[in-house]
Amino acid sequence: MQKEDFFLLGKITKFNKKSGDVTILAVTDSPETYINSGVLFLEIDGGLVPFFVRDLKLKGQDGFQVLFEDYDFPEKAQHLVGLSVFLPSEQLTELASDQFYFHEILEFMVIDVKIGELGPINQVLEAPEQNLLQVFYHKKEVLIPLVDDFIVRINKRKKQLFMDLPDGLIDL
Repeated sequence: MQKEDFFLLGKITKFNKKSGDVTILAVTDSPETYINSGVLFLEIDGGLVPFFVRDLKLKGQDGFQVLFEDYDFPEKAQHLVGLSVFLPSEQLTELASDQFYFHEILEFMVIDVKIGELGPINQVLEAPEQNLLQVFYHKKEVLIPLVDDFIVRINKRKKQLFMDLPDGLIDL
């Protein structure tokens, strides 16, 4: 079981002090796609450990309420708070050729149509207001807003993301 064969579904943010169920804040689009998952993998000490789901419900638009087998006591469930939750990559839905999952574009070369190669994507920083690409250009960290209007095209085979960035953005 290699971690690169999995994708991040979300993170356990809290537990219910009465029932022992946990809340997972999803970091994926369309969490309802994964409502029938019978096994979730929690990252513990750098490895992924399977946890069998007794009950899983959507909670709001970006989360789940989950009761794990053998973790239906608050005393046990509280130790799961803060853990990252993964699913096997084969459970991802297929995307169009011009769409991508964040984990797919790590290490893709960002190429600005005016400047040229900026550097590989080091990390995708997810935030409620704006997702950002972390790139190191001339050994300096540059945070690029991940906005559809900036993306010209993507070449998944060559691992390239072509962008048309506003003048001065790289200088910030």
